[in-house]
Parts: sequence; structure tokens; C-alpha cells
Amino acid sequence: MEAKLPTRVIDVGPPDGSQEPYLRQISASDQGPYIALSHCWGKERLLTTTKDTFDDRCKQIPLSSLPKTFQDAVLVVRKFNVRYLWIDSLCIIQDSTEDWSAESKTMCRIYQDCLFTIAAGHAEGSRFGCFVQRDGDLHRPLELPIRPHFLKQEPYRCWFEPIVPTVSVNTPDLPLHTRAWVLQEQVLSPRTLLFDTDEIHWQCMAMHGSERSPQGGIARHLPFMHELRSYVGGITSEDDDVKKRFLWSHTFRTAVHEYSCRSLTQWSDKLIAIYGVADALRNVFGGEYICGLWKEDFLKGLLWYVPVQPSEIDRLRNHPAYKSYPACRVEGYTNPSWSWASAESAIVYYEIPNGHLASLNIISRIVNLDDLHDGTVGQDSTAVKIEGDTRVGYVKCTYRVSDFLTLLLTFNINMATVGH
Repeated sequence: MEAKLPTRVIDVGPPDGSQEPYLRQISASDQGPYIALSHCWGKERLLTTTKDTFDDRCKQIPLSSLPKTFQDAVLVVRKFNVRYLWIDSLCIIQDSTEDWSAESKTMCRIYQDCLFTIAAGHAEGSRFGCFVQRDGDLHRPLELPIRPHFLKQEPYRCWFEPIVPTVSVNTPDLPLHTRAWVLQEQVLSPRTLLFDTDEIHWQCMAMHGSERSPQGGIARHLPFMHELRSYVGGITSEDDDVKKRFLWSHTFRTAVHEYSCRSLTQWSDKLIAIYGVADALRNVFGGEYICGLWKEDFLKGLLWYVPVQPSEIDRLRNHPAYKSYPACRVEGYTNPSWSWASAESAIVYYEIPNGHLASLNIISRIVNLDDLHDGTVGQDSTAVKIEGDTRVGYVKCTYRVSDFLTLLLTFNINMATVGH
């Protein structure tokens, strides 16, 4: 599989390990197979490439100097007789704003074009590694020939698998799947080799399997994940363009909800960490992506809110990746107030059928995310006006004064024109 290589890759050397890895700068014409690594950075200090270490990385990166997860990834790549490995912390110059801006916008291509992605699912940081000590025989299925005494034909071949809990490979209970950045890596990778706590899983667009169940047999995706991967790959049986757009935009909003439940270290990455998914959808279906919303589906994209009712919060707490953050705006960043990316906590969408939306026109001056490296825009360039029929509405506002006193106020408003 020949693909255009990323700007930089780790050359792991030949399979026999006779050469130490090093960082290779790629020319525009270089092509070849490469493998990407999906991993948790963790709390410990991670090996990175900076302006000061760039020249040394290009000469050599001794295998012994790599953290355990990176070492294991190098061994996997060599076993597959592939030469190149892409690791974000080493292939992007971490203290260069210009390099980070350029490379972060190519995540879509990097993960879509790789041969497959190694996912260190169980590892909470780079020191944990991909491999774990275990008894492999406990996870190995058996195939036995069985010939009933009353049959004279060839024996049946029966497949016996270990009895295990039915857990989806993409259920975000693994440390890796609690990270916001990893969502687009899950969606965009054409194939994934996932190292779980006790076995290896593999999946592609057509099938899935594991050491226990080589021929599949258990669910491998959160419901929206399979749909979104299909849309990103251009695989859909729906011919009607309007219905097709409705389906993938609805799935994208589901992905945004899932994404908002995950952890993000740098809130300035709020939009760019999911930009690869939007970029892939735009490559397939077109459309204009604006600070987390689609212009063609803008009205529904505005219908997000931060859950405050106890019943809603309880449901969110059941999400394995959910992290509790204050229901407030992200301070210090200029994500527009109408975008879900302005909220620090998990968000939920109101889902309203197409026919129930009022006939509204968007009159706006909006900055296209294409022109921005991280999705942030100036406060003076994010105004969106929505005009429509005048309606009389009632807004119920609940204010928690103390643990013992809650005020419920109702306002009568004339919704003629609403703007942010």
C-alpha cells in the first residue's frame, strides 16, 4: 500500500533491529507504507521533538531511550516488515507553533492513509507499553474435529472460544478511549490493532476480530462509531443526498457529544482535536465547517446545551469517559459563544425533526475554520444573526441560591430576532 508519507516519520530500520530508529524528514515525492501510533501521553514527562532536539532526533533515537509504549510500537512495525512509524510527540516539533499549526491540520490524512494504527488501549501513559504479561493459552480458541458415530461423512470442525464478557472494542472504558484526541484516531484509521489488557483486537471497515474470537462475533463499535467510520470512508447505501446529509450530520452531533465527555489537557485544542473528522466528512460530502458546526445544518448545530438536571447528569456519569467539569465557558479562549466548543463541560443536543424547525435564514459574517489553525477566532468576527417569524416564548430559569433554596423564575419574551 503506497501512500504519501507524512512530513516526518520514525525510520525504525530493518526487521532484524540492526539499525537504531531515527527521525526522517520526508520530501514531497516520498511514498510508502507507514503505521501510526495512538497512545495516551500520561502524566509523566514524555519524549518529544523540540527545536533544540530536532537535529539529534534526525541522527538517531536509540531504542533504549524510548518509553515502553514507543519501544513496543517499534517492535510491532518491524514484525510487519514496515519501515516507518508516525508518533505525534516525535514527528511534530512540540515547541514550534508554526509546525504544530501545520501538522495538526493534516491529522485526517495521516490517520486515513496509514497502513494501520497501533492503539495502546490499556496504557495510561507511555511507560506502560503495549504488551502485558499474561497466559496466552487462556485466550486462544480451539478448533476440534468431531465425527458423530452415526455419520459417515467427513468430521465437523467445531470452534471453541473462551467465555468472556461481551465488551465492545470501542467502548471507552480503556484509558486510551477516555481521551478526546483519540476519537478522531478511532474514526479515521482504516485498520486498528488494539492492545487491550488481556488480548489483542483488530478491526477494519469490513470486519473485526480478536484473539478470543478471530472470526468476530461480538460488537466492535459504539453505535455511532460504525456509522461515522462508514460515512468517512464514503460507504453508504443511501442514495438520497438530503437524507444522506441528515444522517451523517446527526451522527456527527452524536460524535460531538461523545467527544465532549472525554478528557482534554489543553482547552485550546477543543476544536482542532476533532477537526480531522470534520475534514474527512467534508472531503466526502462537501459542506462548510464553521467552528464545530456545519453551515448546511447550522440551526440544529445550535441546539446544544450543558445538562444541569440531576437525571441528565446521572446519565452522563454512566459514561465511562465522563469527566465532571463546571458548567461554564472555557476562559481565556475565544471560541464563539454559539459553538459547543465554548463550553468546558459535556454537552447534549436537542434533537428536533426536520419538519419542526421554523423557517429561518442565517444572516452572518462567519470566519471559515479553514483559515485558522486551531479554530479560535476573534470576538469581533463571530457574530451570527438568526431572523425568523415572531413567536411568544416562555423561558424557565432555575437559580440555585443555596443547598436549601432554589428559585424558579418564568420570563415572557418576544422572540423576534435573536443574535450572538
